[in-house]
Order: sequence, then structure tokens, then C-alpha cells
Amino acid sequence: KMETPDEATKHFQRVLQLNPKHPEAYNNLGLTFQQQGEVEKAKFCFRRALEINAGFPDAYTNLGNILLKENEEINKAITLYNRAINVDPNNYEAFYNLGCAQHHQGNFEQSLQSCQHALLIDPNQAKAHINYSMTLLTMGRFSEGWKEGEWRWKDVAFESEHKRNFPQPLWDGSSLTGKTILIWLEQGVGDQIVFASLLPKLQQQARQVIVETGKRLIPIFQRSYPDIDIVPAQNPPDSLLLGNSIDFQSPIASLPQWCLPDEVSFPRYQIYLEDCS
Repeated sequence: KMETPDEATKHFQRVLQLNPKHPEAYNNLGLTFQQQGEVEKAKFCFRRALEINAGFPDAYTNLGNILLKENEEINKAITLYNRAINVDPNNYEAFYNLGCAQHHQGNFEQSLQSCQHALLIDPNQAKAHINYSMTLLTMGRFSEGWKEGEWRWKDVAFESEHKRNFPQPLWDGSSLTGKTILIWLEQGVGDQIVFASLLPKLQQQARQVIVETGKRLIPIFQRSYPDIDIVPAQNPPDSLLLGNSIDFQSPIASLPQWCLPDEVSFPRYQIYLEDCS
């Protein structure tokens, strides 16, 4: 049976009553306080764990994670991640979080190096690939960045929230001449609107473009793209979208890896959405 946060707190407090110098109990109590939003208590616990055992990499990393969320404490967080790495050079979490902190600071080359170290330790961690992707894109290394961004589909939480299941093959950037492609929308409304700027590029290539989207965006997409078939998203998907008359399908945020490989390829449209006036 899983303990509630309150039960976990009482459990670790009992452990510390029996053994006041138990660094793992302090570390776990700190995580429990953090989960409950008791940030100052969590900090105290992580620091107490390090007072007892200065070679405890998890406590360095956990304290660093709290400080990283407090933007004015990024330098201290980076120091803590480096201490964790000095103790354990194969600490994936420390390298990953160090990369995040360096990205926040604008030290993108260092962030890339930290992400690379993290991925050498555990190459199958989706969140490290995603952070690596964001840093590459920020640096203008678009082709690499978009490719790394496909790792979002290996993130279980992201996939369960956004994945749509269609039988057609994913578009691989191959010729769309005489073909029909289905684009389905993912992520937030803002992201969907940004990536919608790529739809004219598809229209120039494909015989037919179909877009499945939530009801909220249907009116503006219909006004803006009268030659695109706009279909409301539903579960299960509209049966018309499941047939073999559609040659390819793609989530909208996967289009840039084929349509925006470099800065020159970015659309120069001034306006691509029509308002209701």
C-alpha cells in the first residue's frame, strides 16, 4: 500500500527519532516536504543530510533542484550539482539538472555538454533528449534540435496526453506530390498556432492536406485555410480519417524536422491566420 505524504512524513520522522544521524531518512523526509510544498523544511532536511554525510550525491541534487526553481539561486544550484558529480561521476540526475540550470543561465554550450554526459550515462532518458533539443534549437541548430525533439514521444506522460492513433505511416519527409497528408494537433493551443504557419508549405507539396484539431481552433483555421479540410478531433477519431485514401499522417510539431531544417527555411509570412473581422 502506498503511503500518503502525511504518512511518509510521520514514518521518516519516527526513523529520525530512533537514529537522528540517518542521512537517507533526512533526504527522504525532504522529498516528502517538497511534495507537500514545504520548501523551507525540505531545504533544511537536505542540508542536514549533507551535514551528516558530505558524500551524499542525491541530497546535493535534491537541494539543487529546489534552488533551481528559485531563479536567484541558480549559481548555488550549479555548485551543488557539480558537488554531486564530484562524488558520483555517473550521476545521471546531476548531469541532467546541471544542463537545465546552465540552459536557464544562457550557457548553452555548457548545457549541451552536460546533456551529452547525462545521455552517455543513460541514453534512453527522454527528458534529457528533450532538454538537449531545446538547447540546440535555441542555438539555431535546427536540424539536430527537431530530430532530438521527437524523443517527446518516449516520455510516457506526454505520449499518454497527446498521442493520436492513426493507421497511416508517419510522414518521413518524402515527396507529397499527388499525396494526401493528415496533420493532427498536439501540445497547447499556442504551440498549435505557431506550427500552423507550416501548413502553407504542405499545401504547396501535397494534393490534399487534412487537419484534425480541437473545436476551439476550427473557426480560425477554416477562415485561414479554406483549401484545407479541417476536421474536429474526437475519440475515437472520425472514421473518414482512418481510411487508406490518406497516404501519410503526422503530429504538427513533427513537421519542422522536414520543413525547417535551417534558418533560411523559416516562413516569412506576415500574416497566416485570418481574424473574424
